[in-house]
Amino acid sequence: MPIAVSAILLVLAILAYLRHIRKAGWLLVLRLAVILLFAAILTDWVINYEWSKGSTRVVMLVDRSQSMGAVGADTLALKAAEVFQLPKGIRHEYWVFGDSTERVRSRVLESWNPGILESSFAARTRLGAALSKVIKTRPGAIVVFSDGQDNGEIDPVALARKAGMPVYTVGCGPVGKRNIDVTRISVPAMVYEGDTADIVGRVRYCGFGHGRAVVRLNGMRRELEIGPGPAEQEVSFRVVFKQSGQRLVRLVVESLPGENNYLDNRQEALVDVCPSRVRVAYVTNRPGFGSRFLHLALVQEPRIKLDKFIWLADNQGPITGKADVFVLAGISETKAMVWNEIAQKVQKGAGLLMLAGPDFRPGKVLKQLLPGGADVRPRSGSFIPALTSAAQMFSWLGDIDYDELPPFEWVYEPLGVFGNQVWLNARNSDVPLVFAYHAGKGKVVYVAGYPIWRWGFRPGIGPGKRGPLEIFLAGTIRYLAEKQGRRFRLEVNKPMFYPGESVRFLMNAKGPDGSPWSGLDVVLAIDSGPSSVPMIERADGVYEAVLPATGKRNHVCSALVRMGDSVLGRVRTSFAVAEREMELVRTGLDGGLLMAIARASGGGFFRWDSLPGQGFEPILAKSRRRFRFEPRRSVWVYVILALLVGLELVLRRRRGLL
Repeated sequence: MPIAVSAILLVLAILAYLRHIRKAGWLLVLRLAVILLFAAILTDWVINYEWSKGSTRVVMLVDRSQSMGAVGADTLALKAAEVFQLPKGIRHEYWVFGDSTERVRSRVLESWNPGILESSFAARTRLGAALSKVIKTRPGAIVVFSDGQDNGEIDPVALARKAGMPVYTVGCGPVGKRNIDVTRISVPAMVYEGDTADIVGRVRYCGFGHGRAVVRLNGMRRELEIGPGPAEQEVSFRVVFKQSGQRLVRLVVESLPGENNYLDNRQEALVDVCPSRVRVAYVTNRPGFGSRFLHLALVQEPRIKLDKFIWLADNQGPITGKADVFVLAGISETKAMVWNEIAQKVQKGAGLLMLAGPDFRPGKVLKQLLPGGADVRPRSGSFIPALTSAAQMFSWLGDIDYDELPPFEWVYEPLGVFGNQVWLNARNSDVPLVFAYHAGKGKVVYVAGYPIWRWGFRPGIGPGKRGPLEIFLAGTIRYLAEKQGRRFRLEVNKPMFYPGESVRFLMNAKGPDGSPWSGLDVVLAIDSGPSSVPMIERADGVYEAVLPATGKRNHVCSALVRMGDSVLGRVRTSFAVAEREMELVRTGLDGGLLMAIARASGGGFFRWDSLPGQGFEPILAKSRRRFRFEPRRSVWVYVILALLVGLELVLRRRRGLL
């Protein structure tokens, strides 16, 4: 249709200006151009053209790291790069990499003179960073000459998978080595003091005959049966951590005779050991139907140890045990000796969860643990809970869908002052339902609404299938058990570093109410040196600093926490810098990584002593190009059309053709 319309317009234009062709034929050409542009706009022409363009440039990327020089693979890589066969018409481009990546002239490699490249070998093998830099130049293909020992921060396999071009790898280095090493140690993300944790290590070996290898972990010993071929085995240990805090575990495999490398025989990891499960005493002297729901929710929580479940009689003596948190449900205060004992423990630092009930009658002692130390006033009605802004900092409270909960039928409202200590309010009426406050050195949460046990009827949510009652009790009890003094915590990302590695420091800060503490001035100092580094707040209450690992010894670092002119505290941690260089921990050919890079990119893997010969045709990447032109949507078309019309009018007026 656009072609037909254009042809008709063209014929009409020729007929209309036929008498002027002999006098000024080129004006007809100008008018035809105007008509064609107008037709393109009118019929909405679209010019769309695609084509592919291939690159004939191939990058030869040569590893110049210490691990190559340690086993003589540097000479092999240079020679292999020179003799690697590529078809005629393909342009070679040579790059070298280690700590950094740079392009070199081809005659430098052809001369086989290592001194021309660098005065010394690079201390790191950043293979991923080298590939990333070369890929950005968009060559047709990449050929990597390396031993495959990578200790950079970028995953080269993932990078090759997204490169859009084939990466060929050439393995350079000895393959007949005898070595045994620890490749990995797996520890739980979190364990509790006194619990048994499973720690699994992975040991790799090759080049030995049948025999035994001894593996040790923090004083424990295991023996592995090893065979002659290359293989890997897992070894597991069951460890009981008796103290909380960060604990270092070190997995070591004893060296075997004739081993090539003794520096890779150990791995270390940090285990975050939490205080033992919160010990809870559940006390009531008015047991009812809801007591079973509360008891079941406490028993099923793995982080809670229910030391006591007491249906308190009037003649029972003092409560024994070392509970971290007391749960008082629907108490009617009678025997002062029992309640005095609980109140004293709360004043000294224990937590208290006080639940109202139909017979809730706090007396002289328990009134002192209520907000304002006053009496309570029962109110009946329908009270639907809603989260207040003061409680939004506690994640477990935000995990509950309050619209799905049954309303409270009673509220035992304290007559004291509570202010912003309220966690839950009644929707519409703003009647306070849940309070949090301090009593001496301890913390108290008072649930004024009743019956909360009905929350147990709601189904569980999330991976653990925990219901709203379980979520509320578990989170509240963990909050009550946390000591007020543990506000700042400084950590490093691992216990030991190699020279030149980046040490990442993280400090978590919590405010007096347990929420993330933002806006602090935190300064980090190492070994009490004269210089210090400010830590940057990366998230609410999370402060970070990154420094290079220097000084081959154990280091003690501290963070000074300030707010304005006030010093809030100081927290310490430690780390070690190894004597040996990172680059020399593992040497020799790691063909597995090189083959994985080649497979991920659609390339191929070769050994330095079995390179492809003449006739090898590498796959070269092609980029798709596209040209699209839409006259109706181009401003320049309208500008050109207006200029052509104006020019034609001026010229015709001068010729007297108007």
